[in-house]
Amino acid sequence: MIKDSSIAEIVCYLTLFFSFLAFSGLPFSAIILSAIYFIHIALFVIFLLLRWDFKSIAIFRFGKFSLDNLILLLISFILLINVFFFNFQSNSDVKSIFKILSYFPVFFMFAVFIPETLFEKPQKFETLLNVVTAFSLANGLFGWFTLLAGLQQNPFYPGYLIGFFNHPNASGFSFSIVIPIVVYKMFMKKGNRFVMLALLVFFLISMLFTFSRAAYISAGLSILLISYFKSKRLFIIMLGISFILVVTIFADFAASKGGLSSISRLLLFVTAYDMIVADPFHFMWGYGVINFYDTFTAEKMFLGSLEIVADPHNFILLLGIQFGMLLTTMTVVYALFTLFKSGFSIKKHPKESHHRDLFIFCFASVVSILMQNLFEDILIYPEYFLMPLFLIYYGFLVKVYKSNDYLEKIKQ
Repeated sequence: MIKDSSIAEIVCYLTLFFSFLAFSGLPFSAIILSAIYFIHIALFVIFLLLRWDFKSIAIFRFGKFSLDNLILLLISFILLINVFFFNFQSNSDVKSIFKILSYFPVFFMFAVFIPETLFEKPQKFETLLNVVTAFSLANGLFGWFTLLAGLQQNPFYPGYLIGFFNHPNASGFSFSIVIPIVVYKMFMKKGNRFVMLALLVFFLISMLFTFSRAAYISAGLSILLISYFKSKRLFIIMLGISFILVVTIFADFAASKGGLSSISRLLLFVTAYDMIVADPFHFMWGYGVINFYDTFTAEKMFLGSLEIVADPHNFILLLGIQFGMLLTTMTVVYALFTLFKSGFSIKKHPKESHHRDLFIFCFASVVSILMQNLFEDILIYPEYFLMPLFLIYYGFLVKVYKSNDYLEKIKQ
């Protein structure tokens, strides 16, 4: 993948690599995490110098105010006036400012630039998916080795498969994002089916031992969506298999955490809701991108939550307490707009097109990641690897459905 990439692409993938290291439990990850926003900004400056002609900015086509571009501009405007005008006091420290600024390079590099290159050369996308698969395989093998050898790096989670990370839910993400890749390659005949089937079984078993219920839901949803767009007959078969697996295996694993975990998670939701509706100012503008931690920690302890995390484990609620409901509402509208446009566009997309299969894969992955982050929220953190990867899929969806709209206009 590297040898066929431009230097600007390599800089983007290097940003993704540092985001993985920041989220991992590998050596020096804490140091990288403490500096990750500055790393993002520095790499983006290099990226801009390499792209000094700014040709890629034309992708936005600001002169053509399509509805989605207008919503995106409104989101950016609301974010900036929130941070630098209405709620500057909560975002005025250096770390908060750099974290907020890091949203822009992460979005541009991974939702605009990389999808453009992958759209022009779909084989690069296949290579990227192979890299993600290899990483998840390494994570799974390492996780099983440490689990069976009794070398778990986090004593709070004995018997859990953690892999390269510090938390089993984080490892759950590595499997929930690779399972749709393997299913896509198996159903769309992009690889040896026996190898893909073996990988699928390995990843499913590995995901089971993360005990991440959100990952179970995400993986199951992605499999059903891919099979649905492949053929109705295959969808019915996968629906039956999924039902059998849930009843016989997955339900027992999901229930093994007990009801206390669900109640504690619910209290996190209640805490975030109470913070959002506390007063009109915080409802509109939030508590700050980092400043919210202290308030949330105090509030959840008051409500009796036993969770050791300092966020609500729901990406909508997290956006709400960070930036307020105005920006959150616009963001949700933007995501729903893209999903509706993409869903309708898949049916219209020519079956002989080399983009169609990847279009289906990206749609299934985007929906499943959003679903998983209704019970988690790392999608909202620009410092972690999930946001860049999600934005690549999301940006590819936008690129394909806009190309479909363009072709339809030509036909007319």
